[in-house]
Order: sequence, then C-alpha cells, then structure tokens
Amino acid sequence: MEYEWGSKETYLKTNSPKGKDPSKSYENAKLNVLRLNEQRKKIESKLVISASYVISEWNYDDVINAAILGKETGIDNLFFRPDMMPMNSRSEEPLDIISNNKEILLKSKAYENDNYKIHIEHERENDSLITQNKELVCFCSNHSIMIAANGDVYPCCYTRINKKYVIGNISNQKFENFWKDKNNCEHYKTLNINSCPTCPYANVNETLTKVYNNDKIVKQKQFDKLDYFV
Repeated sequence: MEYEWGSKETYLKTNSPKGKDPSKSYENAKLNVLRLNEQRKKIESKLVISASYVISEWNYDDVINAAILGKETGIDNLFFRPDMMPMNSRSEEPLDIISNNKEILLKSKAYENDNYKIHIEHERENDSLITQNKELVCFCSNHSIMIAANGDVYPCCYTRINKKYVIGNISNQKFENFWKDKNNCEHYKTLNINSCPTCPYANVNETLTKVYNNDKIVKQKQFDKLDYFV
C-alpha cells in the first residue's frame, strides 16, 4: 500500500476522497488496514504488510503521525521516500527532501519495535539523476509490465500516468499473444532511461546491459542495507 498521510488533515488534503461521506475516509482506510492485520493473524499468514510515505514539501511535518499510525495499525514496515515528481525532467542534482528533514525523520524511528521497522530511503533521492550512460535503455520493462483497469499495458508503474507510454491493450487478446509479440518484445529498446520518469532501477539496467550482451558479471558479496542516518 502507499499513503502520504499520518493525520486525518493530511490524508484528506492528499487524497481528496469522494463518495457519500468523504469526511470518514481516513477512519475507513485505517479500519481496513486493521482488518487486514487481524485476518492475517487469524489464518496465521506469513504475509508482510508494508507501507510507503512519499515525502513532499507540504507533508514532511506529518511523518511522526505516520510513524504512529503505522504502529497502531500493526504493519511490519514503513518506508519514507522522497516525492520524485515523475513527470519532471531528470537533473544533475539529487533531490534533497529527505536530507533536509533528517531531524524529524530520525525522531520517527523512536516508534520502531521488534515487529515494526521504519526505513528512511535516502538513496532514493538519486533516482531522478541523469545516468552517465546516455544510451541506457529500460531492460527491466522487458521482464515486468503494468496493466491498467481498461486493459492498457504500460512498461511499469512509474509510466502509468502518461498515455504516451502505452504499449498496447489486452482487452481483446490473450495475454500470452501480447507477451510474445515480436514488436512488444523489442519495445524496451525505445525506452531511454534519461527520458523516462524517475525510478530506482538505473543500476539494475546497467547490470542487465551486461546480461543482454553476454558480458561476464562478477558476483559481488551482498551486504546488509545501511541506513544513511544511523
């Protein structure tokens, strides 16, 4: 799930809920997460419930409320991520919304416990940077796609808000035929990373370049993810 809210005021401002009684949307959303957690316990499921809070210039002061909300609803992980403004052009300078609010983000970690972890994703501020490889394409889109409710197929969830990225529609054809279509299989070559919306897969695509070129890949030792603010 993804929410940019901790308090009711911020939730209503972010989501502009509709329906018969929009004023109760915050309570209903919270209740739904609680129900999900209760059902998970009831059936002894190993399901992990995580949420992300996208920090912008107007909701950063609500992160403590978000941390409290996550703990109250019984989720396992809360990720604080910067607002990437996906339709903006990539830049030479990283975002700084996380760095500028380091103090309040660190305070949010006081609400962690053994079953609830808060993650501050500082490295995501670099997702909007122009890649050094000007020819880098999105190999990732050749391995996963995003299908909208109307059947439109997008390369990924980051492109779903712009019709120009639609590859095709599967409403009137079998998915298998769509997936194996030669033109669709080659579509990734048209997606230059520097002209795509910001995403966290630039490094993955660099590695996939070697895979596609049959280049040797040196296996690296994996380390536990480091928290920038620890």
